[in-house]
Amino acid sequence: MNALHRLQRDCEHAFRGADAAPLLPDLVGKAIPPATRIEVYRNNAREICRKALANSCPVVEQLVGDACFRSLAREYLDAHPSTSGDLQHFGREFPAILDALYSGSEYDYLGDIARLELAIEDALLEPEAGTLDLDALADVPPDRLGDVIFTQAPSLRLVGSRYPLLSIWRAHQPGAEESVDLSSGAEYVAVRRVGDEVEMRLIDRAAFILGRALNGGGSLNQVWDELPDDVREVLPGALTALSLAGGLSHFSLPES
Repeated sequence: MNALHRLQRDCEHAFRGADAAPLLPDLVGKAIPPATRIEVYRNNAREICRKALANSCPVVEQLVGDACFRSLAREYLDAHPSTSGDLQHFGREFPAILDALYSGSEYDYLGDIARLELAIEDALLEPEAGTLDLDALADVPPDRLGDVIFTQAPSLRLVGSRYPLLSIWRAHQPGAEESVDLSSGAEYVAVRRVGDEVEMRLIDRAAFILGRALNGGGSLNQVWDELPDDVREVLPGALTALSLAGGLSHFSLPES
């Protein structure tokens, strides 16, 4: 290991909260003690990561409060330190942390809220796409419909929860006044980019399951075995709902 690599490793460990002793001999100047200087950098690194996480999940921050969110951010940073100078995807594992901490509690839904907020962030990074031409699809011979391969919009993100997910999110936007009954049931959300904004639409469970199944690029025949019986029974309606939510951009029909 060369000297620069060793110095970088020691800095990383020290700023993440590990033992800073190996780094102390490399610090020069006596105005501020070396340990104090390291703590300044350590606090700055934590604050930058906390702000990145708060920017990604502002509703989660509202729901738990500033003090609790700071504690969560620190715990998350310790478990999942950033591996990139780009913090855009720093919170990717945050929902799993919330699931582990709050499963079975009154805040059981927090992980799903984080998933929705991260989906919004992800959708904005993807290109916008058109919507499926349902008239053209209607021209496909009935005996060939199972061979159709659907392409999902690049920005599509599907997030579902047994809680009223989108209602909770909307209730915590600026100016919102409505309250949410957590026992009102599941909500399934299709998230996609429209222009420079994100559009979110509620879809039913069948459209949600179908969208997840089609994500791999298979035809209807290829994903058929993955679908529950109740979804198969309403497949045309689920396909239409998914398309109207902007989830499908176009289709192709391979040659026989």
